[in-house]
Amino acid sequence: MHTCQKIAVLMPENSQYGVLHHFSEKLFEAFSRKEISARLFQAEDMQRQLTAFEPDLTVSFNGAPQDAEGNFLCDRMQKPHLSILVDAPYHYYDLLKSPYMAIACVDQFFCELLNSLRFSSTLFLPHAVEPEIFAEKPLHKTIDILMLATFIDYKKRMKDWKNHFPSFVVKSMQNAVEMTFADPYISYIEAFHVEMNAKIKHSRTHNLREIPFFAVFREIELCIKGKGRLDLLEALQDHAVHLYCALEDAAYWKKALKKKTRFTFHPPIPYAASYDVMRASKIVLNSSPHIKRGGQERIFAGLACDACVVTAENAYLLENFIDQEELFLYKPTELDSLSQNVHALLQDDQRRHDMAQKGKRKVLSKHTWDHRAQTILESFTTLFPT
Repeated sequence: MHTCQKIAVLMPENSQYGVLHHFSEKLFEAFSRKEISARLFQAEDMQRQLTAFEPDLTVSFNGAPQDAEGNFLCDRMQKPHLSILVDAPYHYYDLLKSPYMAIACVDQFFCELLNSLRFSSTLFLPHAVEPEIFAEKPLHKTIDILMLATFIDYKKRMKDWKNHFPSFVVKSMQNAVEMTFADPYISYIEAFHVEMNAKIKHSRTHNLREIPFFAVFREIELCIKGKGRLDLLEALQDHAVHLYCALEDAAYWKKALKKKTRFTFHPPIPYAASYDVMRASKIVLNSSPHIKRGGQERIFAGLACDACVVTAENAYLLENFIDQEELFLYKPTELDSLSQNVHALLQDDQRRHDMAQKGKRKVLSKHTWDHRAQTILESFTTLFPT
């Protein structure tokens, strides 16, 4: 049985706020702490350097490097490649064509989705944080509530659906949005399929060929992200929330929130710099309705930085964390009491501190890049049996 002894982690060319560069670097460092040979390759002159290194496995985030002709490097080299997707897999269906490809997904449902497309080389791999964060000294908590979020005008997008999709598709999209927020276990993609199957079952006039699935999934994903963020912030308008976003987003946020808020707006910061801001925060907010059976980095990073994380419930969090002991979970459809609950957390320093520390210990024990590196190594022969 062939084992993985040499791993090449490949840096992306671009990454908003440096997120993927940071993930790549920290995963490489985690591999370096294992009893294998690991190297980190920059985008420049990657193919020549990889050929000289002769890795057993190449790894990258969100896709796979290609040559000038559009061929995957792993196909040119005939070497296994693991593409770790931090986004939904429908953005990367071109990866399925490669016989040397395996795909890691942040959500278990995404793995099942790829399996349904007869692509079996999948691995469930939630986001993670680097272990060195836990050694950082706590900072004085100068921020009550923190959120880092771009603005998405979901209401405008949903109104515009009728101009781009058939009416029966629009209705299914609208119902999928509602179902996604009502059920912590169902993915927005699954919700849309449930709605479409019900419509097709009761009518023979609907033509599946009329459905541009990629555009539909993208629109639903954007809208649930936008709605989740706005609903959360609207519920907390009476609180002193520090919101990090682009300058143009700040104007949109202010318009969308309408009434006067106590929010303080800050310009965006690189991903690595967000750790210090989270460490200075009492509460970190998270909204990720597009991930139901997986873990978002903001949750793990917030807890690792000694903050109390307030996030929407989902199946993965309900199964892997203790609500109100390791973090605070809210129901997206029941936000009336959230402001009062957050106020209680802010008033009770000891409870908030204990919750943050218990959550921090859980992340340290199960959700570092060292844990993800170990999962990849243990899964190598299953993902690449020949």
